[in-house]
Amino acid sequence: MAKWLRGDLLKKGQLQTQETMLVIFIFIVLLFVGLIIFFRFNNISIQTEREEYENYKFDLLISVFPSMAEVSCSELGVEGECIDVSKLEGFSSVSSDYFSNKKMTISINDVYLKDKSWNIFDNKPEKYDSFRNISTPVALYYPVEEKYSVGVLKLGWYK
Repeated sequence: MAKWLRGDLLKKGQLQTQETMLVIFIFIVLLFVGLIIFFRFNNISIQTEREEYENYKFDLLISVFPSMAEVSCSELGVEGECIDVSKLEGFSSVSSDYFSNKKMTISINDVYLKDKSWNIFDNKPEKYDSFRNISTPVALYYPVEEKYSVGVLKLGWYK
């Protein structure tokens, strides 16, 4: 009877060990599935925040560009609230150094005194999903003629 009892206990112990291993296996599988789902949602959240940040930076550029020292008009070190056309023409040749990795366009059109336009930066990618365009009026200053004019600053962003 002792042998029979020992054999029954051995089978019962093996069954409990197998049950424990099955529970641990299921727990590990559920843990991995949960981690995969968590990382996918986390990745989507990071992508969304990145897009929002890039939109914010693009929106901010419309107000920052006219006040850049490279293009703003100044007299004796005092900066004005306008764009110096002579600086603008020079800045157009080096603008690729400022915006080298950006997929965007920057242009200014004079709409009052002269029918003139400046294409400051143009980096159009071969493929893009969407195009976002914003514009704002700006004051233009012609230092040679000492005249002011009204222009339109246009920013385009390729996504």
